[in-house]
Amino acid sequence: DVDVTDNTVNFAGYHGISAYNSTNVLIDGNAVDQSARHGIHGSGIVNLDITDNTVDESGEDGINVAYSDYAYINNNGVTNSTDDGVSVEYSDGTLVSSNT
Repeated sequence: DVDVTDNTVNFAGYHGISAYNSTNVLIDGNAVDQSARHGIHGSGIVNLDITDNTVDESGEDGINVAYSDYAYINNNGVTNSTDDGVSVEYSDGTLVSSNT
């Protein structure tokens, strides 16, 4: 299991927070501001929860999930993304709800 909680990330040169090829990942309660690419990015994950984060001014998607199964993306605030606020690609069993 991997928990990434209650962090503040500003001016990341790539993704603000990223997780790859893992199982049971929780990304919760983080504040991400001005990432060069995605604010929060998950790829190749089984059971990914992205909840209660704020993401502002991402160079690409605010939240991006790719090649992951059973992702739950809920109650995040995403503003001023250059591309999509929330993007899900090549993933099964994903629920996206109550994001602003």
